[in-house]
Amino acid sequence: CLRTNGSNPDVIDDLTKDMLIDKISLDYKAPFDLYHKVADCKVNINDVQQTFELIQDRPVSIEYRTVLAPDFVDKKNIIKMGKYLNKKRGKWILTELNGLGVLDADKLSGKIYTEEEMKELVNLAYEYFDDVELVVLWQKEVDY
Repeated sequence: CLRTNGSNPDVIDDLTKDMLIDKISLDYKAPFDLYHKVADCKVNINDVQQTFELIQDRPVSIEYRTVLAPDFVDKKNIIKMGKYLNKKRGKWILTELNGLGVLDADKLSGKIYTEEEMKELVNLAYEYFDDVELVVLWQKEVDY
């Protein structure tokens, strides 16, 4: 499995075209118009979007991974993200924010979602994407 932020579509293209990987886990930090606020480094959004598109017809399993950071991922943004993912294949994994270096702490207010709030976001994501999973850290995955 390759975990990537998708910022180098040429490498992803080569790896998937030549079937050197069988699974790709793609960070989906926030709606693309907010990436500059969320990313820990400068990211060319066009490259990330190109990666999202090119993997659709490749013989790889796809995961889109989103950390549920309340400062960047709220109901409105889940809707925007879900609309973008609509009709794409793969699994959308929403992960609890645990404060362990996932995002730059200086960018965060310190708020975290309750389990109930995370479940609401997952249910909202289901309105746009068929395969959504919630990962709550320090516990097993949450069933509905």
